Amino acid sequence: MQPDVQILIVGGGLSGLSAALHLVRAGVDDVFVLEAEHIGLGGNTYLSGTPGPVFPDYTKMVLTPDDRGYTYLSRRFNRQVALNLMRVKRRGVDLQLQLAREFDPRLVRQYGTLIVGEPDDERRLREEHRVMRDLGIDADIERYDAGRIAALYGTAPGKYVQGLFVTGDAIVDSTRYVQAIARSLGETRYREQSRVVALREEGELVRAELAGGESVSAAHVVIATNGFIIDRDANLSGRMRSYWTFLVAFDDPGENTPNAYYFDPHAHYWARQDGKLIVGGGDTPVVDDNFHAPPNAARSAERLVRWCAETFPRLAGRRELALHYSVFGETRDNLPILGRFSPHSRLWYVVGDNGDGQSTLSCIAHLLPRAMGLVQPSAEEEALIAFLSPGRESLKEPTAKPASAPEIASDPAMIPSGSDDSELQEAPEDVLTS
Repeated sequence: MQPDVQILIVGGGLSGLSAALHLVRAGVDDVFVLEAEHIGLGGNTYLSGTPGPVFPDYTKMVLTPDDRGYTYLSRRFNRQVALNLMRVKRRGVDLQLQLAREFDPRLVRQYGTLIVGEPDDERRLREEHRVMRDLGIDADIERYDAGRIAALYGTAPGKYVQGLFVTGDAIVDSTRYVQAIARSLGETRYREQSRVVALREEGELVRAELAGGESVSAAHVVIATNGFIIDRDANLSGRMRSYWTFLVAFDDPGENTPNAYYFDPHAHYWARQDGKLIVGGGDTPVVDDNFHAPPNAARSAERLVRWCAETFPRLAGRRELALHYSVFGETRDNLPILGRFSPHSRLWYVVGDNGDGQSTLSCIAHLLPRAMGLVQPSAEEEALIAFLSPGRESLKEPTAKPASAPEIASDPAMIPSGSDDSELQEAPEDVLTS
């Protein structure tokens, strides 16, 4: 049976549209994207009463070379695995900045990122700095003491004692960036308000069933959405979860200051831009298959506003300008998923931003045509594909002694020829011939 489309992409957010763009540039003309809501929404929803879109420039935009993922992975597995995550993220940052500037240089703001530490975080900051230095990332830990952090942001006295400033970081105007990708693809390559509720592999094709009863068949399907991760996709069951993350904005005139975040259970981050202070954090797990209403949304937002008042004393008693929430997907091992779960499957995955947002998703979307055998990967790209493959040990149920994820050699000449996922080392021959 002839499929309706060669490659169908489920999800029209940043990862789905980026995957479509890279597939088209790899020579696959018959690519189509289905989006449950609106193109570019990417899991972002505005709370009731928000005069929106208030933050077209501020949501899920911070591109950092590192976050809490490094410490987590180095402790659970080993330092090499943690370093490899940083390489993935750094590659994603470089790719997205390159594309954004290609579309429109005004989409990029080169502010930098400041990682701040509370009194017991200084040792961890020093380790982060050493790792960044090893990877060739320009970072300054000497000139950002407690006084300078308080002067930049007006944080409470004694709240933060040290900062690590990453000079090469940037913000990308996410909304307009995704819109630029959509324009380059053309309206004939995507459809909005088309929620996929089930996928069935039927011999030589995959059938996507839509909420309205319609179905679309494809030779291959790329899953680029969090919408399947709970109770719908057996491949991702137990390996990935979705979380709501919240964001508030206050009118707060002042100089533009770097993005900032710090090590805490809720991974708070903030920036002052265009006379506003934007603060995010307070992650809450998605319950069941509900991606429209976060549990205890009002209470979560209130908690974030209260945290803002404690961290920035000038905000105490002030009403926030707007509230916002969005969804991100987190895997068991804090690494994104790229590829397919078996060598004969026609379902491909580019999922798992793990709160890192655009950097990891930009990297795996770029690698997708290489994983599918449409583009010859470099040695480093081939190693990344194996490292992020769905069959890796670190995604499986934990054992008494956790197994390490596949490692990537920093020197391409040292990359091993095989891995635990040998089926992903050979280019699938069926992608363009089905």
